[in-house]
Amino acid sequence: MTHQQIEPVASGFLPSLIGTLNPKDRSLDHLGLAPFPLQQQATQSIKSDRQQPESISPSAITKESYLDLMELIVREAATWINAHGAIIDPFENKEYAQTSPRFVAPAAILLHFGRLADLEAAIYQCMDYCCNRLAAGQAQSPDFWMREIMTAYFCLKGRAPKASVQLWEDCISSVIPEKTYWAVNPENGDLSSLHNWVIYSSSGEYLRYRAGLAPEPDSVTWGKSFFEKYMAAQLCHFTPNGMYKDPGNPITYDITSRLQIATALLFGYDGPLKNDLDELLRRGGLTTLLFMSPEGQCPYGGRSNQFLFNEAIIVALCEAEARRYHEVDPKLAGAFKRQAHRTSQFIMRWVTKDDPMRYNKNYFSLAENIGADAYAKVSCYGLLTASFLGLAAIFSEDEIDEASCPAEEGGYLLHLDDEFHKVIATCSGTHVSIDTCADLKYEATGLGRFTHEDCPIELGLNIPFTATPSYKVPEHLIPSSHFAIGPSWKTSEGEWINLAECSEQITSTVNIAKTSKTLLRWSIDYEINQEIKISEHYSLRAKKLDIRSKVTAPQSNGLPTLMRFCIPILESDGKSKSHIEKGKENTLISFKNNHYQICYLSDSLPTLESHCFANRNGTYRLLVLTPTSAEIELTLSLMP
Repeated sequence: MTHQQIEPVASGFLPSLIGTLNPKDRSLDHLGLAPFPLQQQATQSIKSDRQQPESISPSAITKESYLDLMELIVREAATWINAHGAIIDPFENKEYAQTSPRFVAPAAILLHFGRLADLEAAIYQCMDYCCNRLAAGQAQSPDFWMREIMTAYFCLKGRAPKASVQLWEDCISSVIPEKTYWAVNPENGDLSSLHNWVIYSSSGEYLRYRAGLAPEPDSVTWGKSFFEKYMAAQLCHFTPNGMYKDPGNPITYDITSRLQIATALLFGYDGPLKNDLDELLRRGGLTTLLFMSPEGQCPYGGRSNQFLFNEAIIVALCEAEARRYHEVDPKLAGAFKRQAHRTSQFIMRWVTKDDPMRYNKNYFSLAENIGADAYAKVSCYGLLTASFLGLAAIFSEDEIDEASCPAEEGGYLLHLDDEFHKVIATCSGTHVSIDTCADLKYEATGLGRFTHEDCPIELGLNIPFTATPSYKVPEHLIPSSHFAIGPSWKTSEGEWINLAECSEQITSTVNIAKTSKTLLRWSIDYEINQEIKISEHYSLRAKKLDIRSKVTAPQSNGLPTLMRFCIPILESDGKSKSHIEKGKENTLISFKNNHYQICYLSDSLPTLESHCFANRNGTYRLLVLTPTSAEIELTLSLMP
């Protein structure tokens, strides 16, 4: 291997180090990817000459707002540093995975922007620890360390003592990637199977290359060469919409993988993969604007979901995309800027002065880890929120003016008909998300989200329920079945089956009837095992969703199909309880001065089950409607 041409950065982090992305669209035919399917919809939703709605006022969010959030998190975590400079999880009582570098990166960014002067010595000590551990091959999950360490390095180099900088550079230069990282294949085997781990390490290696911290000997695959070797094999995992497919197609690993790639490009990657990666990011960025909810939340789906770092990723991605269009399309740049700001405001509900390390979207005791995947710990994932907000602060250009973003204007329906199988509808601040073929380890099939921007996300429903959770749920709160807002039917054997539990032998067809700023109408026809047919008709307007659901199943002994309709009802978010009033024609749920009403016909025979069950957001009870036929009509209303 020839020695790489290194472009070292002479001093610490400099604004000029961060570049921009290309606003022009490109063909990806050579990758076997069709033209961007959402190009026309994105263009129509974000017209450059559109008028700003009078109801939309500036958010008053700036880069300083990101730093404020970060500082709350980092200052709490600073109390967890041990004598060696490691960050010790307060509930695990040990360092967990990549927690320490996820402290040092946002802490260094804050120091760079003039904050945390009182913690400067502790930050250097943690940086010493991280660099020594990675160099010694003692890092847990080492693939995730380099990007965090290099971010800190660029911020600290210009101000830290020379002896400290020399220690860091010696340690970083000694890392041999294919001997240190876990997700590697030096023998050039199936590199495509390494997925998001190698995207993280590739991003870190490119930042290392930008610093010129080369290992010996020259034949080592590192930096830019490492990035190109391993990232080329990941191109096959992208959809035409620019979304990255990690195993199981979780939303989290789409957006986080795109952010690591964007970081490398913004730090100057200009090799043979640049144009393809840039175009994939462009498409993914526009898709992101369309799939966000009005309150600033990203879609649910798969592992590592409902953590606040998900939204921090969106903030950073949108800041990166705002840079892309700054000079050529101010309205589009402003839409990304405003989406970043609105999403950071969404995070503020949970990250507060009184409770800064709240790391997922519930109020259960942090020690219980309810709603968290097994690998998710408070220290590691709480600090990840700060780390990604740090990237947002680095990418942010405050001179970009806000412009309205698609989610707050609404009036459109997004159908991700590829492996992400989502139907997302947004209208007048009201939002619906439907998974037409769910991963039952994490969610359920059917209507899983009904929210309004002015109501708590858990009041209507934010994510559906799995009876086989791959995240932590106390045994007594595990649902008896998979649940979403949707129908069930009785089989000839007398068993009730929910649409929510169907993910095999299921097909669906989406039909869009009407789209306008004030009204959306669409239907979804499901077919299960080639014999059960379910027709779901939806009408969405401000704060209301009308549903007409019909089940057609093989008759048993000449008897008509028996149907029920299930609606999970919020009991508690882990701290505050709701008040539920069930009547013959409606059920009203009151929660934190907001109200959720379900209206139905008097012959629907409503039953509110007493047993509570949980998802990642809180505990719920089941409202069951039993119509006299295999068809039902109802209206869901959210009232802030």
